Amino acid sequence: DLRPEYYVLADPHFFNSDAPNVRTLWQNLARADWQIVLYVPRSVRRLPFGCNNPNIIVERYNLTPVEGFRAFRHAAYRARLGMPRPRNVLIPSLMLAIAAGFKEIYIAGADHSWMKTIAVDDDNNVVSVQPHFYTDSQGEQQRIRTEYLNYPLHKIIHSFYIAFRSYFIIRDYADARGVTIWNITPGSFIDAFPRRTV
Repeated sequence: DLRPEYYVLADPHFFNSDAPNVRTLWQNLARADWQIVLYVPRSVRRLPFGCNNPNIIVERYNLTPVEGFRAFRHAAYRARLGMPRPRNVLIPSLMLAIAAGFKEIYIAGADHSWMKTIAVDDDNNVVSVQPHFYTDSQGEQQRIRTEYLNYPLHKIIHSFYIAFRSYFIIRDYADARGVTIWNITPGSFIDAFPRRTV
């Protein structure tokens, strides 16, 4: 139903997996009958599953995490040499929107309430159920469960910290560029951007 003008992919899973939801994404992109600018990491050389749609304009971006003093970071961001640590796809999406010249950006559907989904079972396994806007297959749910078995709780919480910290770094950069980012997601845990209702 949605016909996005811009689409951002960041997770390597979308380029090196044969999971049903990944295959469906690429099949849908291959059938798009409108023009889409598809942003993919610079390391991606070709689109998977033979996705060769003339309506897709591929733009590559640099996922390199850039840290350091403020002037250095901002210069690197303007030159597109990197971005705040890209913990999830929203981080590059915001940075790409700033780079594209948008002066107002609205975040919708990013509740980031991951902390509500974390538990530790009686065998000291971290359990997480992270719902997506699409329906995860049982195989995908099992993959996520298995993946989380390899991470102790402190590493998962540190990952959350990276994401939420990156939003504050993005806000500082956006302010310096004269860009306003609004969070219009009800109940969102993202506290870096001013709230607005639609």
